[in-house]
Amino acid sequence: MAKFTKRAIMLSLLKLLKQKSVDKVTVKDICDECEINRNTFYYYFKDIYDVLNNIFMEEIEKNLREAGSNGSFYEEYSRAAEILVEYKDVVIHVYNSRNRDIITNYLEKMTAEVVRSYIAAKSECENISEKDLEFMSYFYGYAIIGSTYKWIESGMQADFEHFIARISESIDATLPVMISKAKANSN
Repeated sequence: MAKFTKRAIMLSLLKLLKQKSVDKVTVKDICDECEINRNTFYYYFKDIYDVLNNIFMEEIEKNLREAGSNGSFYEEYSRAAEILVEYKDVVIHVYNSRNRDIITNYLEKMTAEVVRSYIAAKSECENISEKDLEFMSYFYGYAIIGSTYKWIESGMQADFEHFIARISESIDATLPVMISKAKANSN
């Protein structure tokens, strides 16, 4: 029952965020939507932003469970970024709210996991240092995050598939050179 109630609260918030911005949604709105009282809401969450954070953290956990080391970067990042497209209006509302850090935290954690595992898989037999792996992960991770911010700021107007394809092409074109340089530096 507890999981059901917690999930109902999260789904109610997502439904409401398709209609209005996060700064306009109240705890009362959520309680009315999922037919619970305020005490029940506060038993599970401290505020609306806590609900949003839980939604995004659940998504990260789901992506980590589903992550595959043999997939292309395009496949891995597409799957991880799917929530951004599925809840486009929500993402834009949250990004434009005073608690933008919820989106930032999600992007940083999700991107770090996807990028690091992809680079580790691609450089598995190359004997690169942990320091070089970390540098490449940050380098590509923040390039992706910056590009994603620009995409969100534009109202997510660019086609998602094209956006992810361009990021993937950039990584696939430059990563072998980065790995090669790291390998040469470690010898």
